[in-house]
Amino acid sequence: MRAYLALVRGLLRSTLRNRQALFWTFFSPLVLMLVFSFLGNASSPAKVYVQGEAGPAGRIVAGVVAHAGAATLVHEPSLDRALAALREGRLDAVLVPPDTVAGPPPEPLTAYVNTTNYVQAQATKGLVAALVAEANQALAARPPAFVVRFRTVAGRTVSYLDFLVPGILAMMAMNNSLFGLAGTLTRWKEKGVLRRFLATPMPPVVFLGATVTNHLLTGFLGLAVVLAVAVFGLNAHVAVPLLPVAALLVLGVACFLGIGFLIGGVARTQEAVMPLVNLVAFPMMFLSGVFFPVSTLPPFLRDVVGWFPLTFLVDGLRHLMNAGGGWDAVMTHDVLGLAAWLAVVVAATTRTWRWE
Repeated sequence: MRAYLALVRGLLRSTLRNRQALFWTFFSPLVLMLVFSFLGNASSPAKVYVQGEAGPAGRIVAGVVAHAGAATLVHEPSLDRALAALREGRLDAVLVPPDTVAGPPPEPLTAYVNTTNYVQAQATKGLVAALVAEANQALAARPPAFVVRFRTVAGRTVSYLDFLVPGILAMMAMNNSLFGLAGTLTRWKEKGVLRRFLATPMPPVVFLGATVTNHLLTGFLGLAVVLAVAVFGLNAHVAVPLLPVAALLVLGVACFLGIGFLIGGVARTQEAVMPLVNLVAFPMMFLSGVFFPVSTLPPFLRDVVGWFPLTFLVDGLRHLMNAGGGWDAVMTHDVLGLAAWLAVVVAATTRTWRWE
């Protein structure tokens, strides 16, 4: 235990003295959060979900929404998930067209609107009425096929900054684990540090455990700093249930540390490790919902991205911090996804790890 603690202290000192590591751990995420939060405050098209796009009525309404400049067609796995997104403020309207367009008389089209922000709700109702009128016009030479019936949904208004904070925290958990650990392990292998440790009486697991602890401590310190700046400096309104958020972040960090060990074990040089890390990290960083909802991606890409480990972590953190959710089907799905990834990378690392 004494050797383990001494190693942890030494690794912490080395990390905190590394100015480049400090920049990527603390300041880079803050800069990204500031830049994207200001960009996200600009006006954007309303996000609308249409139920039953495959049906005749749903196809017509979805086509109108998709071609409307003031609206963006958003896809969700189910109506329940769409209504949950509406309550969380991630959607502006949920439209449920009738099964058929056989009228007259006009068929009712149900429109769900979040009424937390009265002004925004009225604007959304006006937009929905205009979209339905355009859908009626698309059915030429017929009387109006649809009549709107509005239903209100109580929820909270989530600003883009509120939406961004959980994504930035998840991205930090990934970057600190992948870029920091994989590069460090490869550098130590090149310099023969790991080989020399094998010649000492210290068990290798102690050295690896100290390395993991160092990345956990520095990673969570960076997460705490960024979260504090977001809440107290930028006035982000996010729920922070400490135990669930910490537990989910530990699982996510463990998953990405496992991927870092896998890459560090396979790569033999520092020139080889960075392309591998970038190949893994950058698609997840820009597609896993850190800066925009995964539901806005094309269907074929959305199905692939849904299996990324960062997608599970981002989705779970948003469920806890934006929706104020607890342990339910959404959390079970995300936790099981991260646990499966962790099991796979641990199994792969035990087969591919090299000490030199």
